[in-house]
Parts: sequence; structure tokens; C-alpha cells
Amino acid sequence: MSEYDLNVEVNIRRETAAIQTASFDIPLIVAEHNVFLERTRTYQDIDSILQDFPITSNVYKIASRLFSSEIGMGEVVVGKRQINRSTFTVTQVTEGGVNSITINGTAYQYQTLEDDEREDVAAALAASYTTNPLVGIVLTNNMDGTITITSEQNVLWVATASQNINIDQGSSTETWVNAISQSLDENPAPYVILCETHNLDDITSIAQYIESTDSKFYYTSTSDISLKGTGALPNGLAGLTRTAIVWSQEANNEYPEAKHVAEVIPATVGSTGWCFRSAAGLTASKVTTTERNNIFNKNLNLVLNIGQRLHFQQGTTLEGNGIFEIMIKDWIKARIQEEVFGLFVRLRKVPMTQEGSALIEQAIRRVLDEGVSNGAIEPNYSVTAPLVRDISMNDKIKGIMRTFNFTAYYQGEVRKAVINGVLTYDV
Repeated sequence: MSEYDLNVEVNIRRETAAIQTASFDIPLIVAEHNVFLERTRTYQDIDSILQDFPITSNVYKIASRLFSSEIGMGEVVVGKRQINRSTFTVTQVTEGGVNSITINGTAYQYQTLEDDEREDVAAALAASYTTNPLVGIVLTNNMDGTITITSEQNVLWVATASQNINIDQGSSTETWVNAISQSLDENPAPYVILCETHNLDDITSIAQYIESTDSKFYYTSTSDISLKGTGALPNGLAGLTRTAIVWSQEANNEYPEAKHVAEVIPATVGSTGWCFRSAAGLTASKVTTTERNNIFNKNLNLVLNIGQRLHFQQGTTLEGNGIFEIMIKDWIKARIQEEVFGLFVRLRKVPMTQEGSALIEQAIRRVLDEGVSNGAIEPNYSVTAPLVRDISMNDKIKGIMRTFNFTAYYQGEVRKAVINGVLTYDV
């Protein structure tokens, strides 16, 4: 107790209830694997990625691009498309040896007896599993020294085996959309979605799903030569606002979209344009002038080498507008929601009065002022707040204060300069 407490009592209440804020600098990589049990895992550097994924994996290829930026990527989330059918083959039988398969941390073991064959070991392991089976996971003895493990939809699992048992991970029947959806359900923080598949049908289904979220962004690449022609984009892709595609003949090897993302999203939203960002370490897109124009007409992006500098052109979504536009829109929406909700949480109440209207207007202006400071919007924005006397009685009873309106103007980014000049001998 302080000596002053006898005569002067001071009580201070901290009204600093934390409101979770949306992140725009966290990417999600979704790939087909059974590396870890959970649906997602977060990594802070490429070394931690390497502990789980080999250099040859697509996850490593994508992550190495993301962590290559000089700006510095803080963290990367890796999600998984669950492999739901794998085969385990007994390759060697040693008398007295311990054979084991571990599924989701539960070990199933069998010690080899004299005269046991591969088929006997597989059958014994399968029998061991039946004593303590896992929900949604079926283990089948194929009667030939192999065991098949299958899982139901959305049942996550991971398995290891003793050295004498070979694992063929198999492939997944889960859709990419379900894998992404489940990953975001477990960890909703990522904003930009990257996926190992570059198949146009997969791209279309993912792009349509991301469009429906109204809160995420999808960036991918393709080497599909049909896109260099004069034809239109495949059905379902044209005009999408939340998808960007870069064309590269090395799409499946280099994942250029990850490099582009790495050069922008770690920076403050609105401070960095998408066009002309460095593409160092990538291969320039091999296109003729006609093919380049065809690609640009489809609102795709390219890796170009101009002036001995590899960079990205154009930085647009499939709609044809700059990627920065959708990011700024999402940023403003999220920050206003957070700012106004924070107001509701911190104050004992926001009154249904003109004073309450002014408090919400000030919260909106704080976000827009930050957008101006970040270079996202121009300073000449406007905000109008409702007059309480004009709010209907029904809305007042329900506690709804409507409607606040604002108009703000993108600062934009210059992607082309037109210059006219005259050279002459006349003075």
C-alpha cells in the first residue's frame, strides 16, 4: 500500500479490451500431404518448413519464395489436402523383430515369430488394429503382405511405420475447395491463398469458392498454352475480383505467384503497388508480343525482363483492376468493423443519441485517416452520420443506428506513363 492511500484513493480501470484484428500479411499454402496430423501448421522461417517438408516438395518451393522477400514474411500457414488412402508394404521379416504402424500417435505392434512371412506380419498388425480402432479410419489386410489405410471425409490422420514397412502415401480424393475451407475453419487468419495445383479446372473451382468468401484473395499461376491465344478465359474465371493469375512456362517449378505475394503483402496495405515488383530468381515468361497482349487482354500477369530487371506486370485481378483495390477494400471493411466493435466493447454503452452517432463517425474517420497515412486512399474522403431524429422508431427499439455513409478515393498506382516530346532546330 502506498502512504498516500490513507487520504487519496485512486482507482483506475483499464478499458483496453483487445479486439482481434484481421491480418493481411499471412499467406496460406494448401498442398496434398500427410506430414502432420492437424489441418494447418504455422511456420516462422524456411528452416522450420524444411524440418517437415523436403526441398523437392511443392510446399518447400512455395514457402522458399514467400520467405525470400527483403521486406520479411512474418509467418506462413501450411494447410493440407488430406490423403485418405495409403498402402503399407512389409518389405522384410526378421525373427524376433518388432513391426509397428503408428496412427495418430497410437502404436500397433507385432513381434515376428519363427517362420512368419510378410503376409503373417501384415495380418497380425491388422488384427492388432481391430483391438483399438480409430473413429473414421479403416485398416484393411490385403492378404499379400500389404495393408491399406483409408479414412472418411474430414477425418485427419498421419501414420508412421517401422523401417521394414514401406509407406506409399497414395493420393487424395478430397476436393481442393474442401481442403482450403477446412484449413480456414481451423485457422482463419491467412488472407492470401496459394495452392500447389495449377490445373485450370482446380483453379476455376478454387477461384469461385474464394469469390464467395468476400474476405480472402487467391493467387495462382499457370503454364497452360491455351491462355496465350486469342480465346477467352475458361468459363467461371472471367471477371472474378478475388483471383489473380500469372502466366509462366515455369509455373509448376517456380511458383511465381508466391514470389509476387512475398514482395507485397508484408508491407502495409496501400503502401506498395503490385506492378513492377521484383521477380528476382524467376524465369521470364516466354511470350511473343502478340501472346503478351493476348495474356494481358485476359487480365493475367507476366514475369518480364525489361531494362535487365525481372519484374511482374500487371498486378491485376481477373476483373482487370489492380490487386491493391480489393486488398484496400477488405482492409477498410475489416478495420471499420474492428474499430466500431471495439467502441461497443470498451464503453459502457454507445447511446442512441447524436453523441453516440458522433462516436461511431469518429471511429470510421480514424480508419480512413490511417488509410490516408498508408497511401491507400486520398485525404479528401467524406463521412456522413445519421441524425438520430431521422432514425425510425423500429430501429431505435432494435438498437440499430443507420445509416453511416462514406466516400473515399483510391490513391491508385501508375503502371504506364505517356510522354510526348518534340525535338527541333527552331529556337
